[in-house]
Amino acid sequence: MRVGIVGDGIAGTLLTWQLARTHRDLDLTLFPGATVGHPPAVVTASAASGGLVRGFEADPRSRAHATAALTELLASPTLRRWSRYTETGSVYVLTHGRIAADGADELDRSVRDSVELVDGAALRTRYGFEGLPAHAVGVAERRAGYVSPAHWRDAVLTELGWLGVTVAAPVSALAAGPVAACDVVIVAAGAWTAPLLSAAGFPAGGLRTKMIQYGVYPASGLLPPCFVDDTSGLYGRPAPGGMLLGLPTEGWDVAPEDVRADAGLADHVGAASALRLPGLRLDGRPRLVAATDSYHDAPGLRLRRVGDAHVYTFAGGSGGAAKTVLAASAEAAGHLVRGLRSSTTTTIGTTAGDDFRGN
Repeated sequence: MRVGIVGDGIAGTLLTWQLARTHRDLDLTLFPGATVGHPPAVVTASAASGGLVRGFEADPRSRAHATAALTELLASPTLRRWSRYTETGSVYVLTHGRIAADGADELDRSVRDSVELVDGAALRTRYGFEGLPAHAVGVAERRAGYVSPAHWRDAVLTELGWLGVTVAAPVSALAAGPVAACDVVIVAAGAWTAPLLSAAGFPAGGLRTKMIQYGVYPASGLLPPCFVDDTSGLYGRPAPGGMLLGLPTEGWDVAPEDVRADAGLADHVGAASALRLPGLRLDGRPRLVAATDSYHDAPGLRLRRVGDAHVYTFAGGSGGAAKTVLAASAEAAGHLVRGLRSSTTTTIGTTAGDDFRGN
């Protein structure tokens, strides 16, 4: 089976790696840099990601992927080296005590002696949180931390060469003009997935783009570990010399090439930090990082078929795929190979220069 994967971010490269190492009969081609003809200086979600990794998520499906991914990461020195995994611990603050307890129990069965439920008093004294709702609880994880998705992606790209994967020229459109025939094409181009599909006349299938932004602040005082505060939206992690901090944006349907950092949002982050973490001192203006990522009506990074064509997407990471992509890509690879043994082909080709196309 000939499989073409469009997109060389962390999702596309890890999906290609999962296919290459478990299904050696596949003829795999990775088409990188799917930015619809826009300059490479545009920041991708993989390059911008803060890389938070933990086992707990409030959503059960996301939690299953996150737990499986963390378990595999902790068991593999190679994966930890590729991803530059840094263990800092983590705390996830929410008000749904039953969800927290059930999730902690599930996680403890996979990652032993790592998870602890903490109450509001411990959130205050141990982590410095203030002003939380009365019923707030925390899921604390000793073995959680963060990765560098960009470094992980680069390491996997190197490994793909050893596994015999062909890395082709970048794709900028899907259209007619056969050069390489594929039985299956998977578009894993992050925020560019929907534009590539739409330009070729395929439905976007519930995919949208949304801006993501955080700041890296010089900081001192009481620095928390990696955290998510569901009660305010604030999230963060330690960074060299300070803290990475962010809030969700309302920047829906932003073109990937048009994203610009929002100084007003950075001010909101500073205000939220002062309220929730008053012991954390932000000692200067942040370095702002902004990008777009793909979101889906049914959240989560997973393989989705596009109509009746042998075209699939592997997108919808919603700005937080670093913690789930390892397990999600393994699941997607298995689903693809089990479900597809067909002679129907899809072509990826070129007309002039390096303007690669497919239909």
